[in-house]
Amino acid sequence: MNKHYSIRTILNQNNGSTLIAVMVIAIFAAMILQSLAYSTRTTLKASGRKLSKVASLNIAEAGKEQVIADLRERTLNLQHNKKIYCYNNESFGGGAFTVTCSTTTMDTVVIFSTGYKGKDTSKIEVVAYIDPDSWHRWVKGAVTARTSVNTLGKIEIDGRDYDTSSIYGTCMENGGVVGVAAGGSVSAGGASRIGGNFTEPQETVINGETVEQNIDTTDYPQTPEDLLGMTSAQLAAYKWTKSPPSDYVGIVYSETPYDFAGGIMILHNSSGTASLGNYHGHFKGLIIADEVKHFNGGSSVLGAVFMLGKTIGGNCFGNGAARIHYSSQMLAKVMKLIPTTGRRTVNVVSWRELN
Repeated sequence: MNKHYSIRTILNQNNGSTLIAVMVIAIFAAMILQSLAYSTRTTLKASGRKLSKVASLNIAEAGKEQVIADLRERTLNLQHNKKIYCYNNESFGGGAFTVTCSTTTMDTVVIFSTGYKGKDTSKIEVVAYIDPDSWHRWVKGAVTARTSVNTLGKIEIDGRDYDTSSIYGTCMENGGVVGVAAGGSVSAGGASRIGGNFTEPQETVINGETVEQNIDTTDYPQTPEDLLGMTSAQLAAYKWTKSPPSDYVGIVYSETPYDFAGGIMILHNSSGTASLGNYHGHFKGLIIADEVKHFNGGSSVLGAVFMLGKTIGGNCFGNGAARIHYSSQMLAKVMKLIPTTGRRTVNVVSWRELN
């Protein structure tokens, strides 16, 4: 039999069935192609959204890295118990980032960074440990002392945070430290009052809120150099043997207290007996003294007082209506007077995406 003839004959005999089969195959092929096209479009759209989301996350990460760099280079000053805006809608990579920082201790910072790209937003939370400068670690209250502290008269010592708007400052109602942090006990005599954190000054001592008693004094600074992170040669450049101008703002190192506008007043000698005695002035900044033997009358400190001495005889605060108000803003300003000691170490200890 002729094979070719047989096939032609069969095809000729089944023209209708063959046409239907071809049409069915064509319809199925069109459906498959349409499905593939739809799937491709959907995949491309999903990929675009994913790429945009990844971009916003990368922008949030860039914001976090910028803040960590600022902390390392000391260009960003944290404020105790406060959230601050480090960057707000900062342009980057075709989008923008907003970063805030908050801290309850000066050596640990929580960074919230939000990245924006198109309609996508990514948020991350990063906790970082900062190798603290010594003064950050040791200035624990409006007054910090190695020994016990007694207050007398009508002195007001307040660890709530104050701004720098006046000689006394204005309480900002949030943040702050204890009024007195002492290596021993704290007692309030006379009509003296102590406040701290979120508690107004009062005659009753509240441990853990207005005061912190029996602080760990292991490695407590022995000298101003220990506290400020300076060398003896650096500090020697700031020694004064006569009173600076009344409007002077800077570092003054001596054994005798002087009246000047503000900065860092250091009263220290090799025997640890240099005393801030019967002080009547108004000072903005940090006072470092071996001993303190009264803030008199209406005298004031806006910033903090730090006692180096080991003798309990030189720790009697108050002989009138003096005021010592803690101010993180003021401390941040005057600490810029200290020669920089290089980059700080900042290590990330945790990272998580919030959305």
